[in-house]
Amino acid sequence: MPPKIDYVKPVELTDMLVEATGEDKRDIESVIQKYHEIIQDLLAEGRSVKLSGLFRLVVVNCKGGAGINNYGKRIQKKPYKKVKTVLTYALREKLGEEFVRYKTKDEEDLENGDK
Repeated sequence: MPPKIDYVKPVELTDMLVEATGEDKRDIESVIQKYHEIIQDLLAEGRSVKLSGLFRLVVVNCKGGAGINNYGKRIQKKPYKKVKTVLTYALREKLGEEFVRYKTKDEEDLENGDK
C-alpha cells in the first residue's frame, strides 16, 4: 500500500492566505480560482508557465508512433502534448538532495534556456 500523502486542501490554503494577508476570504477565493483558470487557459493554448521560486509547467510536444493497447493489439498513437513539471533548483535544494539527484537532461536544458 502506498504511503498516505498529506495534501493541503484548497480551503486550508485559502485560510492561510486570509490569515497572512488580512484580506476577505471571498476575495482570496476568487483570486485563487481566477489564477487557476488563467494557468489552465495558458496551458491549453500550448504556452508554458513559470511560477518563480517553485516550478515551471512546460508544454511538451510528444511524437506519436506504434504502441500496444491494453489488449495486446498494435495501435498507432497520434502526436500529442503533455504538461511536464520542472522544479526550480531553489525548491529542489529546499526539499532535499533526492530532488537534485534526479535532475534530468531536459531540466538542465530548460535551466540553461535551451529548447
